[in-house]
Amino acid sequence: MFYDKFTELCERTGQKPTPVLKQLGLSAGNLQKWRGGAVVNADIVRKVASHFEVSPEFLLEIEQPATPEREQPVLSEHQLLIKQVSERAADKSVGALKAIIAMMDQIENQ
Repeated sequence: MFYDKFTELCERTGQKPTPVLKQLGLSAGNLQKWRGGAVVNADIVRKVASHFEVSPEFLLEIEQPATPEREQPVLSEHQLLIKQVSERAADKSVGALKAIIAMMDQIENQ
């Protein structure tokens, strides 16, 4: 869960979560939302990843970090969105993902 990764990175780097959020221009209220399992938008994932010098994939628990220099490829925005859709209710996410893939196919074939 994003909240767990965020607080883990804060702890590892000796930073408090609320000041980090303020430094990134984010509301401290995000902590409660994330703790409750709220989906995090791609811009916030990128900001937090950049701050801690980790990949967005690490924050989303897609992969383990190879190094702090982000040797792993960064997910594109559409990949992050697909990941967020898949984290929602499983019975609804399959249909949403199929629709997204169909739209992507249409765009690629234009």
